[in-house]
Amino acid sequence: MIELTQAGWEVIGISLALTVVSSIIRKFTIDKEKMDAAKEKMNHHKGMMEKAKKANDIKGVQKHQAHMMEATMDNLKAGMKPMLYTFIPIILIFSHMGSSYGDMGKVYNVSIIDFMPQRGGINSVYATDNGTVSQDGKSVMWKIQQIDAEMKGSYNVSFSFDYKLVTDVHDFSVEYVDGDGISKKYDFKQGVDNPESVVKVRQSSISGLGNKAFYTIDYENSNSWKVSEIFGYPLGWLGTYLLTSIFSSMILNKILGIR
Repeated sequence: MIELTQAGWEVIGISLALTVVSSIIRKFTIDKEKMDAAKEKMNHHKGMMEKAKKANDIKGVQKHQAHMMEATMDNLKAGMKPMLYTFIPIILIFSHMGSSYGDMGKVYNVSIIDFMPQRGGINSVYATDNGTVSQDGKSVMWKIQQIDAEMKGSYNVSFSFDYKLVTDVHDFSVEYVDGDGISKKYDFKQGVDNPESVVKVRQSSISGLGNKAFYTIDYENSNSWKVSEIFGYPLGWLGTYLLTSIFSSMILNKILGIR
């Protein structure tokens, strides 16, 4: 029912550690007496305001509303004291987590090198504008700066030629940089999937009209962005962190007697 990756365990550990530290700081820094007094004042003026409404006493309603607002501000001020100790550390840790887990599964500087049919000459090549395309002899290179985890897409290629059309699915080469900054290169022989490459490339059969040919190249980043799965629902690092923090806070607050 609950599946965790290595990153998922790390996120849960960080969330639990922050929750424990924050709860302990809150326990010993919060001004409980002032908060209780503010809540009592709020409840008192709330009751008086309801009575004033029933009596159609406009001035009385406004007076008790003002007192309620004052008590609310006192309550907020008393409850914000722990943030003086936790705000900056939490911001720094969140920033670190975002840079460590926020780009999970992404690949960069992707190049799909498409080796065109090797008979005759290619006059020109065109491709849809979701990347950059360059031609070198009988190959064409399509580049995209980044492909997110589990992202799919395609680009349509058309080319003109001065030879008899060859409709064979041809070879590819795929290059990219993974999340650890390591450059990788894989070959795809005649459209056969390469299991080692996280960037999957598939080519449709070539169709032609006159001296022009058309086909589509589909691509997919098979990496996953999720760090956990709970009851069938995939979660990234932020969802995993928040879910852990909410439940652990509820338990710790009850144990420490924090309201």
